[in-house]
Amino acid sequence: MSDVAIAGEPPRPARSALMALLIVTTLATVCAGVLVGAEPLDWSAVLSGDAVERLILTSRLWHVLLAALTGGALALAGAALQALLENPLADPFVLGLSGGAAVGASIASVLAALLPPVVATWVMAVGTGPLALLGALGVALLALGLGRLEGRLVPDRLLLVGVVLNALCTAVVLGVQSLADPRALQQLWSWLMGSVAEGSGTKVAAAAAVVLAASVLLWRQAAALDLLTLGELEAHALGLNVARTRRTVLLLSGVLVAVAVSQGGLIGFVGLVVPHLVRLAIGGGHRLLLPASLLGGAAFLVLGDLGARLFFRLSGTLAPVGMVTALVGAPLLLQLLRRSRR
Repeated sequence: MSDVAIAGEPPRPARSALMALLIVTTLATVCAGVLVGAEPLDWSAVLSGDAVERLILTSRLWHVLLAALTGGALALAGAALQALLENPLADPFVLGLSGGAAVGASIASVLAALLPPVVATWVMAVGTGPLALLGALGVALLALGLGRLEGRLVPDRLLLVGVVLNALCTAVVLGVQSLADPRALQQLWSWLMGSVAEGSGTKVAAAAAVVLAASVLLWRQAAALDLLTLGELEAHALGLNVARTRRTVLLLSGVLVAVAVSQGGLIGFVGLVVPHLVRLAIGGGHRLLLPASLLGGAAFLVLGDLGARLFFRLSGTLAPVGMVTALVGAPLLLQLLRRSRR
């Protein structure tokens, strides 16, 4: 399938330079996230091999990498869903994928609270991700089924179905919360407001493997997503199997959202704002837009998490990263919408 020329894209040298700048920026934010924390590191102790200081540094590294994977997964899923629905306001929340993943992860939290501590730890470590994945994929499959009209998937209908399913999932999550042990309720609330989990080498490796695999498979759909932006009839005329492409993209987006929600809770605006900003910089061609959204989402959430930790220094309480992304993302989105009306 040949690439589609996208109107209004910057020249190739400019896009390459912007991608290089984005890579450097993402690496710089990760380094900043590792170097800066609620408590300053004693670098002389780290270099001299102090076990405590090295443990703090390692824990912070895993935490930042997990935040980067979570943000990258959300932004990549958002970019793919916006092309899938031919709607720049589509994102994992609107389609209900985040809600479905939240239902699965909430069930894992409640089950853990009802079990002995040793078993509960195992359930939270091993069961949260798969249950979140089942929830997200369940919503994706349900949306695919209900979003059809006369055997054809209709983007506007799919979007409406997603909104309804998201409201339903929210009600289920609230119901699950009412069953939670009071001791686990505070942790559950923190997770629902967006709070990147404490990382570990195993957790980061597992999340990275899933995100990398889904990202590569989505990137292979880049030319198909370019065709979808031309409209369904034009894509059909150019030989694209539109139904199969939409199924593939929706299911892969569900996998990415499940990883993000199981690790970071309900973090909003990353999948909505970051693809908009990236598209303004490098254009709408998905061969670059998808990896750029992955990098941009990683940098955006690492900075949000860093902001939450710096706020902790000032106030003595840790702000949910979802609050930080909303405070930054909402004004940015309103400004982007304002510019698009001119």
